[in-house]
Amino acid sequence: MKKFETAPPEPSISRSLKPSLPANFISRPQLFNLFEKNVPGVTVVVAPAGYGKTSLVSEWAQSNERPTIWLSMDPRDSIQSFFEQIAFSIRQAIPDFQFDPDSHISKDPQVQMRELIEAARSVKQAINFVIDKGTIDNPAVSKFGQVLIDNLPENSHLVLIRRQTPEYSLNRYASLGNYSLINVEDLKLSESEIAAIAKINEVDFEDPKNRGLIEKCEGWPAAVQLLTRSMGRSQILKFEQMDKSDPLIALTQEVFKNLKQSEQSILIRLSLVQSFDLETASIILGQDFSEADMNKLASDGIFLTVTTGSNRIFKLNELTRQVITGLNDSRNLNSEAIHSRLATYFLEKSEPSMAIEHLYLSKEFEKLQDVLRTSIREMAIAGRGDLLIKWSDYISDPTAHLGVMRKTIKIIGHLVNSEFDVAEAMAKELDYIGQQDKALQFLHQLSAMILAHVYFTRGQFQRSLTKIDEALNFENPIETIEVTDKIALLRVKASIHFIHDQHSEVVQTFKQAKLLEPSEITVNIPYHLACMNSMALWAEGRIFEAAEQANIAITQADTFGFASISAPFDAYLVLARCQIEMLQSELATKTLKQLQEISQTVQVWPWYFQAADNSLRLEISRGLIHQAVDVIKELQTKQSSFSFTHEMEWMIDSSEILLRSAILDIPRLKDLMRRAPKIDLTREIEITFDGISDLKERKTSAEHLSETTERERIEKFVYQSILNNDNETLALQKLSDALNVGAEVGFNDFFVRQKNLYPILIKAAVAKPTAFRENLVKVMGQRISSKGDEQGSLGEKLTKREVEILKHLSTGVPISAISKKLHISQNTMKTHLRNLYRKLDVDGRHSAVDQARKLLLI
Repeated sequence: MKKFETAPPEPSISRSLKPSLPANFISRPQLFNLFEKNVPGVTVVVAPAGYGKTSLVSEWAQSNERPTIWLSMDPRDSIQSFFEQIAFSIRQAIPDFQFDPDSHISKDPQVQMRELIEAARSVKQAINFVIDKGTIDNPAVSKFGQVLIDNLPENSHLVLIRRQTPEYSLNRYASLGNYSLINVEDLKLSESEIAAIAKINEVDFEDPKNRGLIEKCEGWPAAVQLLTRSMGRSQILKFEQMDKSDPLIALTQEVFKNLKQSEQSILIRLSLVQSFDLETASIILGQDFSEADMNKLASDGIFLTVTTGSNRIFKLNELTRQVITGLNDSRNLNSEAIHSRLATYFLEKSEPSMAIEHLYLSKEFEKLQDVLRTSIREMAIAGRGDLLIKWSDYISDPTAHLGVMRKTIKIIGHLVNSEFDVAEAMAKELDYIGQQDKALQFLHQLSAMILAHVYFTRGQFQRSLTKIDEALNFENPIETIEVTDKIALLRVKASIHFIHDQHSEVVQTFKQAKLLEPSEITVNIPYHLACMNSMALWAEGRIFEAAEQANIAITQADTFGFASISAPFDAYLVLARCQIEMLQSELATKTLKQLQEISQTVQVWPWYFQAADNSLRLEISRGLIHQAVDVIKELQTKQSSFSFTHEMEWMIDSSEILLRSAILDIPRLKDLMRRAPKIDLTREIEITFDGISDLKERKTSAEHLSETTERERIEKFVYQSILNNDNETLALQKLSDALNVGAEVGFNDFFVRQKNLYPILIKAAVAKPTAFRENLVKVMGQRISSKGDEQGSLGEKLTKREVEILKHLSTGVPISAISKKLHISQNTMKTHLRNLYRKLDVDGRHSAVDQARKLLLI
């Protein structure tokens, strides 16, 4: 049966500890001076198999005062498993090392690498970082090697163990003189070392016949060890007749064949796993297990290697594994029974991901499907698309001739790996297959579910809503998506409404999700509902409760590993909005930055631009107008680079709407308002901002506002207060009503934004001097003051003609040409320029243009 090379499901301690030195190991301290001593520095140990590279580095590391982080590479690693393993390795050497790939959800590998490097910089003591590359490079992981090498912190010494010269550039260290290369010639055994090995194996090295045979090994450590071992057991080999294409394999074959049958059987059975501890070995070997036998086989390092530490982990030597694989020996192996015992063992330890391959190889297909059903969902929410893609080969597929079910799992793998173009193409293929066969029409529901998620990530909201409805309303005897999937789809739907400030729709969608009755409660159902509940509470204006619920959802995500498209993007945005509303701007900035980073990593762009929009609103509210303009341009450039159509332009427009309202740019504001959707910001400006609509129209609009939720009541009372500024008693009454509700539910920033209310807010605070009201007066006053300072408001306004001249100055056209175009004389132009420069407090044309741009005059 084919054995699939799946990515390691979890970090392995055998890859994170220095190998222990075999009992018969020949110490080589005379080579330690070849290692680079300075930091930052690099030592590269390069030689073919069998030259003792790993053993030498392990012995050197044990003698070195610096703590050593050890990482053995595995060609099966995915990006995710690589960073999980590297974090695990770090913690073995430095338990308080502050780097954890799970601390942020679904990190970009480049981000992970940068954070690893930053974490290393925070360690005050010098460290060694050993990377044992093994036999095969993994291109997906290797591409980050150069990033690590180029940015190695000043306190680190990197040791690379390889069979071939690394492809990386090491110029950084060569130029500092902190680069050392240890090669084959350095690692060859000296004559005294060869004599010592011969003596250990009871071989007379002085015998010319023995010496002549051993010298044919040319100092190759593994060859000398294998040959003298055979000679010591009177198993004289005909070295000349061996396969010279790979003499080490030939030597290992001979030594293996001369083992006792019981020893061969033990090694053959142990080869079924990559690594094992004594408990796992006892399960594999059953009655034949003996700790003494294990120690004996590991004593000379020929067949087994073992890690240091109390919980020792054994691994078959790579040469031994190759020899056993080539033997194709199944004598009394009964591998299916062994894999069955191992599967049971890992299931009892609640490690289903470790059990899956053993279930497959034991041919316990029914049990495998049960475990896969749960594990696939767990890996999907954890963002482990790499495992889903590989596990899809284990699926028992009733549509095997079409591979539909396996294809579906692969699609979900690509989806959670953020490979949305691939997922879209494969989902459409599924839909096409369903159209060709009535028995497979259920595939349309699966396809719609996947496409709903894909379209949302791109900000294609209408297409996503259409696919959500198709998936939820699909009628077929075969139900292909479970209640959990339906709730996840409703969460996407609620998110779209939440982003568009469609508050009643958010609440209604949440109620719809709560009505669904799952056959079993899995951990992701309460999580999805918590995310939706936070959005619904925000929609109703219950700020304190929404923040609490958002924190609960984020904690659940951290605890249970919800990542990729299942990450708590919505909860982060709810939390940030609540923090803004509660005037916790520093916390909100941090939350929004985290959301922007996560959403960019997973490429779920609506959350990225929502985070950017809310961050910009914070900056504008602080009066940081000039900085906001630059960020808006950057965001517009980013959107223009997308290869797909989307409905996210308005998210940047909403930031500019707030900016234009702050600087009283009414013409541009009206333009933006015409094309913007009806979100809270635009509704607020329509009702309260002079020049957008007339007073009578605004009063009518406010009168018809609903009062069902706390948010609706507060907004209505505030708007009525603003619009009745000619009736102070009524205005004060309405504002007081709004403040009473706001104090109960957590509204703050909404009141502070209403700068037209400042005089009457002061009177409300005097009438009822609560800490809540007094703080609003204080913050509003600070904000009004900071806006004026940052905008550098002019003491004397520019005339219409001066603004016109200023715009022409920015084009670079000569002054004489500007005069001619505006039909004014040279003397008049000089007078205008003098006045213009004086008002802007500048000394010439170029500085005038720069200052005008800063003040957003042009």
